[in-house]
Parts: sequence; structure tokens; C-alpha cells
Amino acid sequence: MINKIHRLLLLFLPLVFSSALALGSDRWKDPTGKWLATCSILTTSPNAVTLPVHDRMSVILDPDSYDLWLDPGMTNVAAASELLKPHDARRCAAIP
Repeated sequence: MINKIHRLLLLFLPLVFSSALALGSDRWKDPTGKWLATCSILTTSPNAVTLPVHDRMSVILDPDSYDLWLDPGMTNVAAASELLKPHDARRCAAIP
């Protein structure tokens, strides 16, 4: 039987393999001074394809948004928040 995690993986494999995948990562020191390597995955509300499987989905940026998202001088919170919307369901596929 396929569990929820496997269903999520199956859901987005076509999208992942058809484009680049990037994650936010960072290194920082914890309170004891030990270096930690961490990773972040931003989530948003689900689109119509994801909703039957889960109550949220990873934020997926369109390529034309990369420059804005990665601009270190960008301080417009409203513009950044606009990028955190559910990905276009027409570009996602659910594979049983």
C-alpha cells in the first residue's frame, strides 16, 4: 500500500525531473558554538493537484521569479509574499 509520503513523491516527480530543484541552505553556529548545516523548504497552501494528498505543498518558483527571489537587495515584503503562492496546478501531474 502506498502511504502519504510515497504519494507525495509520486505526485511531483514529473515536475522535479523536468526542471532544476533548489533548496535554501545555510551554515550557522548553535548556542554551544557547534556548526550546523541546515536546509529550509518553504510551504504554502495546496493547489488542486496536491489537495487530495496533503494540506500544504512546497513553494515552487517559476523561472522568471528566480532573479527577484535571489536578489540580496530585495526588501519588498509584498513582492516576496506574492511568490509564495501555490504552483499552477496545470503544470503538475498526479501519477497513481
